[in-house]
Amino acid sequence: MRPVRTERSNKVFTAPAGQEYEVRDLHVEVDLDEPRWVKSVWEPTPEEREQIANGANIALFCHGQPPVSLEVTSEQGYGEDDPIFRERLRALRVAGS
Repeated sequence: MRPVRTERSNKVFTAPAGQEYEVRDLHVEVDLDEPRWVKSVWEPTPEEREQIANGANIALFCHGQPPVSLEVTSEQGYGEDDPIFRERLRALRVAGS
């Protein structure tokens, strides 16, 4: 995936030089009012769109302070309503008693 600049982008975090992995400059929209936030927009490649359509998830990597990178991943998450999640939480509570 690649971060894209939008009409509302008003700041850029510059990618560090000499990285062993690809990190691009990150154009963002920053709002310093309360609550403070930073928003970036990402564009998946056609291959990534196909992977996402087939059930792949997206992983966010933070490289210290921004910039960050996104990529498609096969790692699966668990929501609070997932039975496996509830069982793991129950086991942790019992173990911690």
